[in-house]
Amino acid sequence: MKTLRAIICLIIGILITDAAFAKIYRLKAKDGSYYYKDIPEEVESENEPVQPITKTINRGMKNLAAELSARYNPSGAAEVASLATVTVKTSMGTGSGFFITSNGHIITNKHVLRGDENRMDETESYINKTDAEAEKFKKQIDAEEKRLAKREKALEEYKNQIDKISYPPLKKSESEKHQMAYDEYMAWKESFNSRKQDFYSKLETYNEKKNDFSYNTTIGALTSHFTIIIKDGREFNVYLAAESTEMDLALLKLDGYKTPFIKPASSRQTRQGQDVYAIGSPTGLRDSVSSGIISGYERGYIKTNAQIYPGNSGGPLITAGGEVIGVNTLKLLTRQFEGLGFAIPIENVVSEFDNIIRRYLNR
Repeated sequence: MKTLRAIICLIIGILITDAAFAKIYRLKAKDGSYYYKDIPEEVESENEPVQPITKTINRGMKNLAAELSARYNPSGAAEVASLATVTVKTSMGTGSGFFITSNGHIITNKHVLRGDENRMDETESYINKTDAEAEKFKKQIDAEEKRLAKREKALEEYKNQIDKISYPPLKKSESEKHQMAYDEYMAWKESFNSRKQDFYSKLETYNEKKNDFSYNTTIGALTSHFTIIIKDGREFNVYLAAESTEMDLALLKLDGYKTPFIKPASSRQTRQGQDVYAIGSPTGLRDSVSSGIISGYERGYIKTNAQIYPGNSGGPLITAGGEVIGVNTLKLLTRQFEGLGFAIPIENVVSEFDNIIRRYLNR
C-alpha cells in the first residue's frame, strides 16, 4: 500500500494538464482497451477527439522587443537578457527557453517538450512494480473474502446445532461461545471491508493517474505546438522548428514578431571562476535569476554553481556582459555533484541549428 501511494504521488508530480495544440484521438481496440494516435482510423472504433485543435494565432504588438524594453527599462545585462527568456508550457510540464534571434527563434531543451527519458523510464518501472503488487493484493483480498464466507457458513451451522440443544445450561453456554465467535467474525469483516474499500479507492485514483500519464506522454511525443510565456506574463503559441537527434536541444519558432534576443558568445573563451548567471523558471517561478561562477567543464558541459533547478532547463547561462554561453540542463550527471548545474555550450546549439538560425544571429 505504501508503494501504491508513492507511485500515485510520483505520477501526480509528473503530470500537468496544460492543453497542447495537436489533435489527439482516443481509439478503442477490439479487446476494449484504449490507445492514442494523432490521426483517426477508418475502423469501427471510438475515434474520439480528446485534444482540441487550436490555431496558432498571435495577437498584439508586432515589436515585442521594443515593447518589453519600454515597459521594463532594463539597466543591467541580466535584466536585458531576462526580456528574451521565456517559460515553455507543454503537456509534460513547464521549463525555460530563450530567444536567440530577433525574428522569434527560441532555444530550449528537448526534454522540456518531450519529457525526461530517465524520469519516464523510472516512472514506468514504478508503474510495472505497482501493477504487480496491486494484482498480488487483489489475490490476497479474494482469498480473505473466501475465508470470511467460510467462517460465516461455519457460524450458521454452529447456530443451527445450538438451536437443537434441549439442555438449557449447555445451550446457554454454547450460545455465549457462539456470540463471542460471531463478534470476532464481525470485527474481522468490518476491518476487511474497510481495507478493501480503501485499497480499491486508491487503486481507482492510481489508474486514473496512470492513464493520464500515458495520455500526456503520448501528447508530448506527438505534438508540435506549445505555449510560451514572456516576461510580462502574456502567452503565445509557438511551433517546433527542429529538434536534435543527438543532443538535448530543440528549436521553437514564434512567427510575426520582432523579438528580444540574447547574443551568443564563445564558451571557449570562458574561464574557471568567471561570473555567470542562470535565468529561467525554476519550479514554475517565472523570470528568476541566480548567480554563480564557472566551476569547470565536465564531459562536454559547462559546470557552474549558479543554481539550476527543475524548470530552469532550457534557459540561458549568460556572462556578466549578458551574452549566452550555454543552455542550462538537468541530467543524471548533476546527482554526482552537490550544488552544481550543467549547461550545453552555445556552440553546440549554433552548430546543431546552423542551417536555420545562422543568417539571423546577431541581428
